[in-house]
Amino acid sequence: RNPASVRVVRPVREGVISDYTHALKLVDRVLDTATGIGRSYGFRPAVLFAVPSAATGRERREAHQAIRRAG
Repeated sequence: RNPASVRVVRPVREGVISDYTHALKLVDRVLDTATGIGRSYGFRPAVLFAVPSAATGRERREAHQAIRRAG
């Protein structure tokens, strides 16, 4: 249950991106949390991500693009 003032967004469903804009924000937030302020000084973390084997080529490209744009 969620308060009426909170909107729940699920940018990733069944392992694939369903909402690209919010998925990008999610990845960016995770990288900020994991690296702290280091990213603002040019530090680029090595990132490993996985997509389901059943994902289409488009879904794989979207995941890769979201990671690249976030970091």
